[in-house]
Amino acid sequence: MKTSVFHKRPWVLSILGGALGFILLAFVTDRPLPSLIVALVLGLLLHYYLKRKQPVDETVPTASPERLAHYRSLGMSNADIRFFRSTMQTAAQQIEQLETNMAAAPKLKAIELHDEPVQVSQATFKALVQTPQKLTVAADFLYRHLPRLVQLSQDYLAISQHTVKDKDTYTVLSESAALITELAQTLKADYQQVVADDQADLAVNMQLAREELAKANAEKEPSDNDRN
Repeated sequence: MKTSVFHKRPWVLSILGGALGFILLAFVTDRPLPSLIVALVLGLLLHYYLKRKQPVDETVPTASPERLAHYRSLGMSNADIRFFRSTMQTAAQQIEQLETNMAAAPKLKAIELHDEPVQVSQATFKALVQTPQKLTVAADFLYRHLPRLVQLSQDYLAISQHTVKDKDTYTVLSESAALITELAQTLKADYQQVVADDQADLAVNMQLAREELAKANAEKEPSDNDRN
């Protein structure tokens, strides 16, 4: 839906309204100063009114009908859905870049093989797609750890490709690899936070299943004795 310049910039109409009010009042009353004061007040009131009346973007987000139904079943508004999908799109691009980076140098390949930052990031992404309400739980992953890991791995690649390397270069590469390893391990903690509720639910369900089995076995034993 297109909006006019006045909806996009309500201050334009406020200034025009105030100026018109001043001209009319000054012409009618022949008292410029009181007219100016009244015009300013009218302009401020008009600006406040227009700000409150700005149209709300209710455009339906682009997604499959099934996905939209899932989002709305969680109570998400169109604005919530757009924000979530925008955030996840950025994360998807960062994970794709991280995958490229981690495959581009032997040391980074070794870190990926041992700590699996790409696989962990993909698993976290998948968990968030299924449970958008956990977006705030994954704030550190989305806004700090993942972007930082992408940047560090890119910096590592840039330095490792220097034709001539001295002792300081190797020191920086070693320290960078250590930080990348530490962040990769941090991603695992981020993932555990996202799926913590799922694991807790599983533990509860397993305990209930054990109790049901124990109860069934306890009820079965007397009937066996009765047959004897």
